[in-house]
Amino acid sequence: MDAQAGRFGEAIGLRSSGTLQDDDFIWRTFSFDGQIVTHHVDISWNENWTGTNQIRHVRLEGRRLYITTNPQPSPIDGKMTIGTLTWERLD
Repeated sequence: MDAQAGRFGEAIGLRSSGTLQDDDFIWRTFSFDGQIVTHHVDISWNENWTGTNQIRHVRLEGRRLYITTNPQPSPIDGKMTIGTLTWERLD
């Protein structure tokens, strides 16, 4: 899983260098219902994602924000896996 920062509702999946990398995708809009964020993908290196919605589950526990994928087969060994990105707020 990858993370990019942008303005609310207008995130763009570019690296800090401003160039697209192999695992990048671009979305212009997303929706959030309080538990699930849906990225509306405009273009992706993975052509199967172009024009799709990518679902991520969001959970806030104390100072940590967890963002997880739906279960999916690993591209390495085919075993079912869940990707997790964890953010922690620091003061």
